[in-house]
Amino acid sequence: MKFWSEFFFLISVPLRLLFSHEDEAVKDVLHQDEEVIESVRGFFNKSLGLLISTNHRVIFIDKKPFWGIKVVDFYNKKISSVVYETFFLTGSMVIAVENDKATIEYVPKKQLLSFAESLKRRIYLSEAV
Repeated sequence: MKFWSEFFFLISVPLRLLFSHEDEAVKDVLHQDEEVIESVRGFFNKSLGLLISTNHRVIFIDKKPFWGIKVVDFYNKKISSVVYETFFLTGSMVIAVENDKATIEYVPKKQLLSFAESLKRRIYLSEAV
């Protein structure tokens, strides 16, 4: 069953990407001293958007073409764990922050592996300091 949900998701992504506006919003969301390290597209709370990892935080941006923007961020210092699971073509990631969890789903498999491992490394290194 997971295969078919992944399959239909991947078919619909090109259409959604034609109408996505998150890339335009990135510069407005970043703080002055932030640098983008990596980004992936995926679903968070049933919204397709852009997940960005910076040197200070992880930011999910869902920008609608005509009616606003949704931004959710998690500061790296507050992230306690990053857990990911891969499937046939995509995967999901759970970012634990204090008493809350954020689940990002339907991220392309290769991008998810790179993003999650990079984030885990930064979290580990920030704890070691």
